[in-house]
Amino acid sequence: MCHLGNEKKINVIIGNSAAGVSAIKEIRNYDSQCSIILISKEDCKAYSPVLEPYYIAQKIDRCGMFFVDDNFFEDYNVSPLLGIKAIEVDPIAKQVKLENGKYVQFDNLLIATGSSPRRLGLEGEDLPGIFTLKSISDSDRILEYSAQVKDIVVIGGGFIGLHAAKALHKTGRKITLMEISNKLLSQNIDERCSSLFEDIIKKAGVSIIFGKGVKSFYRKNNRIKIQLNSGETLDTEMVVMGTGVQPNIDLVKNSQIKTNRGIVVDESMRTNFPNIFAAGDVAEGPNLITAKNSIVPNWINACGQGTTAGSNMSGGFSTYQSLDELATNIFGLAIAVLGNSSPTDGFSDESSYFNFAKGIYRKIHFNEKGELDGAILVGQASDVGIISNLIRRRVAISRELRDQIACNINPLSIWNYINLGGYEA
Repeated sequence: MCHLGNEKKINVIIGNSAAGVSAIKEIRNYDSQCSIILISKEDCKAYSPVLEPYYIAQKIDRCGMFFVDDNFFEDYNVSPLLGIKAIEVDPIAKQVKLENGKYVQFDNLLIATGSSPRRLGLEGEDLPGIFTLKSISDSDRILEYSAQVKDIVVIGGGFIGLHAAKALHKTGRKITLMEISNKLLSQNIDERCSSLFEDIIKKAGVSIIFGKGVKSFYRKNNRIKIQLNSGETLDTEMVVMGTGVQPNIDLVKNSQIKTNRGIVVDESMRTNFPNIFAAGDVAEGPNLITAKNSIVPNWINACGQGTTAGSNMSGGFSTYQSLDELATNIFGLAIAVLGNSSPTDGFSDESSYFNFAKGIYRKIHFNEKGELDGAILVGQASDVGIISNLIRRRVAISRELRDQIACNINPLSIWNYINLGGYEA
């Protein structure tokens, strides 16, 4: 391995998921001698939250969620502090305070504390039988409790809520899905695409309630009552809240580390302190499309930011720009959402291909320069990797190729053609 002059330096990483693990691997690519200390409030090895719905649906066992070997810390010469929460960072003293009152010194620090479920602040939302879905312990509790009930209300029509509804529906439970807006995935796709998912989900036997917010919760006769703003009351045995996430920035709120919604970083993942980095769901960094700082809470971004931070903690000169990028499957229908996909973002051009009979909806967005800015791919998303790379390349694409991309015609040929420079708009 190549050592970049960080001998005996102490690299501390707070967070044991995609960003933290990626940083560890990258640090060891450059530096075999430095000290790496990993702090995590969870007491288990790294797991993928993306796989939690499959665990709840009993499609995989608990061990299937872990993405590192049992010997990971030993193999990468990492000193783990598991089951201990970091509660404060002092950037001047270069130390992290732990909940047990002890301190950990650092030369370089990576904050990769992720995010937590967004709470609505409603009366009764902490009652027994009401759950959020983010951590492996959340999944354990949901799996255990749902085995005792028959009907469940899932609140939130975004990706978290839809995954929870799908997973619990697979176990044979009666599911009611609530969404305060008038369509599903309202932050990600347009109305026409949303209606495609609505039809599929309803055909699967899931009830959907649109346009009604929750006022409070209470328990009566061993059941949960959901009071709506409309004055109506829903009755159920269990509730799962899927109302988004918020970055875990509490440990730096009383420090001089700059924050907005998340911890503000530049393209190198550095904060306003050159030896302190942030990556993953907690980081608010440069967005490839908008050129503004934003939080992009997805697995690919966490890995990319973590790798970049690890390189720069080792004396490298890496940069990374975030791209909204999500590929998944909802009730049997593949979907990928990339870049600037919102219908309110004012694109200058688009190419699309629809076949609702086959469950296909593809819309590709281009900016005024002819660069591919974003995409919604439903039902036919095998070329998501190619489209992601085309977005990152920032090249102007000819009108003929735009339609071919929308129709998913010879995606590899298109990629090769563009790589050879034949992409003039």
